[in-house]
Amino acid sequence: MWRKKLALLAVGTCLGLAAAEGLLRLTRISYPLLYQPDAHCGSRLRPGVTGYWLKEGAAHLRINRHGWRDREHEFTKPRGKLRIAVLGDSFAEALQVPREEAFWSVLESRLQDCRALGGRTVEVLNFGVSGYGTAQARLALAHYVWQYDPDVVLLAFFAANDVVNNSIDLETDQVRPFYVRSRSGLALDNRFRQSTAFRHAQSAWESFRVRAINRSRLLQLVWHTVQAHRAPAPQVPRRPALADRALVAPKGEAWTDAWFITEKLLTAIDDDVRRHGARFVVVTVPADFQVNPDAAERRIFARRLGAERTDYADLRVEALGRDREFLVIPLAEKMLRYAERQRVYLYGFDEGQPGHGHWNRTGHRLAGEWIADALCGALADSRRASRLWETPSASAGVPRSARDP
Repeated sequence: MWRKKLALLAVGTCLGLAAAEGLLRLTRISYPLLYQPDAHCGSRLRPGVTGYWLKEGAAHLRINRHGWRDREHEFTKPRGKLRIAVLGDSFAEALQVPREEAFWSVLESRLQDCRALGGRTVEVLNFGVSGYGTAQARLALAHYVWQYDPDVVLLAFFAANDVVNNSIDLETDQVRPFYVRSRSGLALDNRFRQSTAFRHAQSAWESFRVRAINRSRLLQLVWHTVQAHRAPAPQVPRRPALADRALVAPKGEAWTDAWFITEKLLTAIDDDVRRHGARFVVVTVPADFQVNPDAAERRIFARRLGAERTDYADLRVEALGRDREFLVIPLAEKMLRYAERQRVYLYGFDEGQPGHGHWNRTGHRLAGEWIADALCGALADSRRASRLWETPSASAGVPRSARDP
């Protein structure tokens, strides 16, 4: 008798679990584990993962076979194509919106109408990964991007955490590569490869666990619930975090060093790009509070940072771009004017925290359109085109002090 009851219990449990799994799939609820360990960059996206992103915004996700949040691209560049490779962190990864609404998709579509391209079509490839700083962007470029032979390398630089990401002293997540000062300038520090956390992420058991979770919506929900319970509740309204201090002039040795390393990394990427006969473009991504349509909230946030202005990072990167002769496209001022004029938030989503977090659909659309217009304008400007778009020499625009040993 007890065997029959046990069998009925087992059958009922299986049917209940199957029903729950089916319901979660019908309602498109999923929380896939997106990242895997990477010996070069610390982490990267898992090739072939699919699901729905619901933590902020909502979008169907499909990671391509090479491990990027993008459609499939062949390594060989088609004849007549201008290829633009996009590097960056979560703003480039753009999990919060559908792929076709991400700024790099908008950029590709809008640039097709640029007459200055002379009939060439544009293909934009996305290599953004959440959490990447400038060091990881450079390493991704070296190990993964050049095989696609891009003509332009566009870095979405988000100072409000990239500068901290680049500092071994300020960054709390140490499972990543860093560049540190050396006699020759910068030296790569890959000690993360020996860390317990990285070795665990590479273990066979962890790989099995991740595969199991990604195959089951029910397991994904359980894992997400556990992680959400452990995570601290978000601040409402958002208060300045450590990383936001990159938006004002550095105070103290750690911040001065973080900016030194960041500038050296931007310079190194520019050198790398020139050696490959391509062009480097930096887009400076503003923090959410910088483009808040409420002026009073902007002032309060700035005062909490101990400054009247919060455009230090933009000005510093623009100055570096002028010195090195690479194009810098700042978005803060245009986004702020639009947000004030239309009285809208360009960050956050109605179901979450409007005005905070990542770009929403409008933010992505405007960023893509304005970046495209700036690139097309630079190409159309014959005086600047000779520097920005024709085949560069390896040392063009590099100050002699940076070229001489």
